[in-house]
Amino acid sequence: MSLPTPLGKGRKTACEMCRARKRRCDGRLPSCSLCQKARFRCIYAIRSPHAPDSGVMFHSVPRDIGHIRTNEGPSQTDASVSFGYDLSRYLAGDTDSRQHSVGMAGPLTSDSSGSSEMSYNFNDALPRQRQTLGWMQQFPAQLDMSSPEFDVDASAFEHSSDAPFGAIDNWQSYLPAPPSTTTLPNEACQTQLPSRERVLDMVNSFFSAQHQLLPSVHRESFMTRLSKDMVGLSSGPFLWVILALYCSCNKSESMQAQYRTWMQTAHAKLELMSTTRVRTNTTNMLQASVWMVFDAYCRGDVTNAWLLLGRAAQLTSALGLDRIDSKRRTARMESELKSRSDIEVEERRKCMWCLALLDRLIVSVNGLALSMDDRYFHVDFPLPDEEFQEAQNSIEDVEYLRECYTSEAFDLLNGNATSAMVMKPSFEHVLKVSVILGRALAIQNSIRHDEEITEEQHLGKLRTLESVLNTFCYAASATGEATGPTTSLMRLWLKMLTQCSKLLMLHPPGPSTLGLCKCLETSSPGGSAKIDTECVRAATSAATAFSNALKGNLLALNNPFLLPVACTSARMLTLLRNQMHEADRERVRGLIDEILRVVDHIALKFPGAAAKARETIMQRVQEMEHGTRRNSLSCYIGLDCE
Repeated sequence: MSLPTPLGKGRKTACEMCRARKRRCDGRLPSCSLCQKARFRCIYAIRSPHAPDSGVMFHSVPRDIGHIRTNEGPSQTDASVSFGYDLSRYLAGDTDSRQHSVGMAGPLTSDSSGSSEMSYNFNDALPRQRQTLGWMQQFPAQLDMSSPEFDVDASAFEHSSDAPFGAIDNWQSYLPAPPSTTTLPNEACQTQLPSRERVLDMVNSFFSAQHQLLPSVHRESFMTRLSKDMVGLSSGPFLWVILALYCSCNKSESMQAQYRTWMQTAHAKLELMSTTRVRTNTTNMLQASVWMVFDAYCRGDVTNAWLLLGRAAQLTSALGLDRIDSKRRTARMESELKSRSDIEVEERRKCMWCLALLDRLIVSVNGLALSMDDRYFHVDFPLPDEEFQEAQNSIEDVEYLRECYTSEAFDLLNGNATSAMVMKPSFEHVLKVSVILGRALAIQNSIRHDEEITEEQHLGKLRTLESVLNTFCYAASATGEATGPTTSLMRLWLKMLTQCSKLLMLHPPGPSTLGLCKCLETSSPGGSAKIDTECVRAATSAATAFSNALKGNLLALNNPFLLPVACTSARMLTLLRNQMHEADRERVRGLIDEILRVVDHIALKFPGAAAKARETIMQRVQEMEHGTRRNSLSCYIGLDCE
């Protein structure tokens, strides 16, 4: 994006709005250096930690900002405007401060090898993105429900298993051309709703077939609002998203054209509401964002899904909803929640969990090297960030950390119905455990990259990490009835993850007497880690059990959320294989092949998402086997595994 004035120097540059109110910009959001005074105003300014809480200030976007395009040539196809508006304007430059300096525009890369990049121009990634049709019809099988009665041809739900990729048309051919500056949606010219009976039928089909996968809406409350004020509800994006999802099940040209029209309308309404009427339509925007992201992901458009997710993250951070479960809410957040009904507060909470889960899902499949912790959405569970930071650096707080992790791990992994945090949907189990484990992995990552750490601090972090890993390993092995096949698989996967993570913690600063795993001991600070056969055997055994469970549970394979779990397993076993003796490597190679076959099976149902996943896995497997990344210390294990 070409700016009328040169960029400032990162944190020192601020727009006039923020400077006048003595506010600072969060590095995860579009920074003030990209706002350049009043031209590109800072929409998301968060309060200063040294000033009283006076709320979040929203500035309107200049009218001509929507006309800016990242590509000058009108003949080029830009993925950022694939649904009729410029997505890149929201994330221009600083998509995530963890990857490059705050306030400086640039690409987001996956690792030191630069195997995955995200920049302003996404044209190179377009040929690899594929469209999948009919992903919704798999949900009733997974949820053990009868199929919804769509008034479309039954052949729309058939999917050839002979050629999962060859028969799928390129998704770009179904997208509308970027709109001209004179055709932006407005209040005067809007897409007409179908008849009242038709809308009710489509919404009922949505709740029957898809909603239970990402339960973010209170059905009775929504249906009541729809019956009383359908026109008013259509002013928000969520109703249009539901109608578009209904049409996406049918692969006929007319239904696909209707899908594109309604989804474009939803995008336009979301864009308008997120810059002008944020406070009055928060819940509607969050609910629409959840399904927009998931729809783009299932169609294989990972780039668009990532950009939409980043937009949702900016909104939730500005509104304070990313701290909705925090033990330390601000006074403004407390008053905001008290002014809403219990149903609306619960809907917002579930939307945040769904968005956080999609965040981890897309990061995993896209192969981006982001730390698998809760920094993106700042989910405060079970500890606030301040307490976790203390526990991360202080040996005295290790036991407190262990106690919190142990209680929650047992509740989640064993499906304890008495736990206040377990509300039955399996996605919450997977998400919350990933948040807890992600914090342990963040400790592991900080051990490797902190060059100024002393030996005492290093050993303290290792002890903290091992206590957390042992807790999870013990909890994953504990007896207890799981709530379903997804939770059972997750427990097996968690056990394998913890065992392999112990093997992959490298280079402690000397012999350890802390009771750590033997494979962590080394004779010198820079020496190679010793490989303990008992530890390798435990990790391989856990991987074998998980592989067999994946193959034997066809019902759970209908769930696209298991795809990143399978991807992680294959990549982790590849890393583990490089540390084994030659006699054991062939066995692990067989396990990798089995898990890749599981990915192929999922690809038959979700080819768009699985195509990118398999491509990334095979690339990593080849790199590891040829030793090109064997000595890389920047690789750590998370849901993204890289």
